[in-house]
Amino acid sequence: AGLQGPWEDAPAQRGLGAEDPLQVSSQRSTTSYVPVWAPVPPHVLRVIEANQKKLALEQERRDKEVRKLERHRVSHDDYEREREKLQEEALTVEGLATEEEAGAVKDVDVWIGLMLLGFITFVMVMFTLVNDDDADMQYYTWSTISKTISIFVSVLMFSSVNAFIHDELLYGLSLPMHILGDFAQMLVYFMTVQSVTLLFSGVLEEQPFSMDKTKMVNNKEVPFTIAEQRDQKLRRMKCWAIVTAHMTGFASINFGGSVQHAFLRENRLMTFMIVPVMYTFHVLAGGLFQWIRMYTIHGGLAAHHQAIDYETVSQDLHDEFHIEHGGKLLMKKYEEEVVEAMNDVASLCISFLFVQALRYNISGVLPNNMGIEPEDYVHGAVSSWQMLGAIVLLCGGTAISVILQSWVPKQDQDTWINRAFLVLQTSLAMAMAWSLLCLTKWELARNMSLFGMKGGSPNTIKSKIMTAVGLSSVSFMVINFLDKLADASWTGEQTDAAIVRIIEALGILVGFSWEQAFDGGAEDLSVICPGNTVLVKLALACVVGAMVVTPWRRHILQTVMRLEEERGGGSEDNDLDLEEDGLRGTMFEGDTTTQAFEPFDLGGDGGTGDAVGSRASRRTSGQSRQSRGLLAVEDSEEDDRKPWSVFGFLTKQCCSVSKYGAGGFKRPPFPRRPTSARDLSGRRAPGLPTYPQVVRPR
Repeated sequence: AGLQGPWEDAPAQRGLGAEDPLQVSSQRSTTSYVPVWAPVPPHVLRVIEANQKKLALEQERRDKEVRKLERHRVSHDDYEREREKLQEEALTVEGLATEEEAGAVKDVDVWIGLMLLGFITFVMVMFTLVNDDDADMQYYTWSTISKTISIFVSVLMFSSVNAFIHDELLYGLSLPMHILGDFAQMLVYFMTVQSVTLLFSGVLEEQPFSMDKTKMVNNKEVPFTIAEQRDQKLRRMKCWAIVTAHMTGFASINFGGSVQHAFLRENRLMTFMIVPVMYTFHVLAGGLFQWIRMYTIHGGLAAHHQAIDYETVSQDLHDEFHIEHGGKLLMKKYEEEVVEAMNDVASLCISFLFVQALRYNISGVLPNNMGIEPEDYVHGAVSSWQMLGAIVLLCGGTAISVILQSWVPKQDQDTWINRAFLVLQTSLAMAMAWSLLCLTKWELARNMSLFGMKGGSPNTIKSKIMTAVGLSSVSFMVINFLDKLADASWTGEQTDAAIVRIIEALGILVGFSWEQAFDGGAEDLSVICPGNTVLVKLALACVVGAMVVTPWRRHILQTVMRLEEERGGGSEDNDLDLEEDGLRGTMFEGDTTTQAFEPFDLGGDGGTGDAVGSRASRRTSGQSRQSRGLLAVEDSEEDDRKPWSVFGFLTKQCCSVSKYGAGGFKRPPFPRRPTSARDLSGRRAPGLPTYPQVVRPR
């Protein structure tokens, strides 16, 4: 029964190998006889199989070591041969005496060398442009540099705070909770724009301007003039309004991008729906915060517009009246800066989200919330041509929006329609800038081999620096050409306005390109630093912000503001209009009142001439302020008698804005009939002595 077949097969089946059965049986103990053909127990078979597996694994390990040693030997031989070859070549070069000097040049050394050469060249080009004979080129260059630094600081601060919120505070929560966190973060930034700008404006100070203030210059205490105090407060106000506005804009972009990725990416066309939604939200938020400012800061509706209409602070140090009421100037400037900041927030958010949806519909890849495609960043030539066509359309749309705005009647310049055109122009210009940046990155990714980076990514630091330097060079050349075109005599006023808007878009493009390079560099530095990457980036952002903001505000932003004032001809035209609005319909005897409210120039260099010329022309034009005030009263009463006057609070009074674009009620939203010329504005200039008033009979 124990026979397993022929003798030659039985040993193999029992797992004893191909040995002779007699030899195997002779090795067994003589005390117990076991037939050679008896079956092997299962546990013995398992032991034998395990030993065979161990032997096989050991043999495989030894083979790997042999192959590894062989490869090492070959690579070592290749290395030695290459080293000897380089050494021989280096010895032929004059001046190379040591082996270290003859070593191979690393790739990182090449890029550092190129960066140094490009850096010094770029700095010299900027130095040439900021000292150009053309004042317009000086302004455009300084403005571009200022925008680049402000965008860099804002994005660095926002991205570090956003990473801390999502990676530390909201870590492990669901996707809806992260989106809700983005929305809450956006609301906080909206309030930050209002509060931080108010804090640095000086409005909360009891006496913002004082004749007794001093400052230290070269370790000496010197007087701090009223004009210098005014410039300092306006500069600080504008600085923090710009920084917080950019942070708010990128917070809105972050929230809108999260909604696009979470709910709208299934249908490409649906990604465009976020644009009108965010625009509506910004309009409502702007109106809400304006009402809050109106009743909590400005002291109500009448006081709000009384502050807005106040003209300026005198440069005369002995003019106590203007010094006492300097807070009203700061209120007006505060409202102006906040409204401009809110417009920038809306334009930045709308333009970026529109370009995100445009890129998704063209290439099929939806970038992340920072506009970067981590994967699938190589696109065909067809996508590039489609994006180029979109850029041309956006450029044409910018020019058309400028022309349409010029058709708005002058009496409607303070309405929401005018503000809508301003936001539309800025949004189209920024969208063109984002699209140009996207097209450049697509072409760089598609032609990496031309730059010696075959298979490289456009998201690396060296690629971003190449993009920024290339776009900056091309942009400044185009800006120079457009400036010459705008200075030509055969271009009209509307054409010049469209050209200026395109120039501003190119300046924003330079800022966006360098922002991505700076932000990528800061992120890479935070990764290689020991410790928590998020906290390291947050600390780095705080340090960089503290080091950059102050020099930028004191030197670059101050220069931009000075050039803006010079381009505006000293005193602003809007200030002259506000002066007339503030006194329209008010009749005082004597010339004291007129002199007290004449505009003063604080620009310093030649700005007074335009204001003086305007005053002289008004005094000799044959139509006095008093006569214009009476005519305004008659027009107001005549309008109130018309059948459609009941709707006036919707079209002219309620939905109107200040001279600087601030939305809200220009005056109480119901028609009223003044009882005197003084009552047309509903107020009298504060702090002035009372003079006999001339009242027109009813």
